[in-house]
Amino acid sequence: MSPPPDHPYESPWLWLVVFSLVALAAVLVIGPKWMRRQARLEQKLEGRVRAQQPIDVPAEAFEPGERGGGENSLISVAPLAAFLCILAAVGWIQWTRERARWLVATRSRAPAAASGVTAEKVERSP
Repeated sequence: MSPPPDHPYESPWLWLVVFSLVALAAVLVIGPKWMRRQARLEQKLEGRVRAQQPIDVPAEAFEPGERGGGENSLISVAPLAAFLCILAAVGWIQWTRERARWLVATRSRAPAAASGVTAEKVERSP
């Protein structure tokens, strides 16, 4: 007979879910502040690029701060948040499968253990 599976709370999949959800919460909390900072950095980059262009470039060809709001940033936290969501979903699916196997193994052992306990009580009773 194979050994019983470990308890679901000892599973590394559960810890993957927990840590990925905590990281996702941190990204969602810190994300707006980080995006504002990233927008400022990108505006500075646009300014440096504009300063290096020749003077004879028409002013209409460049609108300063067109990505300044943070919604059109070059770098975003959305891919990180999506990755953490996928990681949490995969971990959750694997953990529920492992938990289901544990429940099946526990239930299959329970009737045998319960019948053994009642037999002992019957033998010991006067």
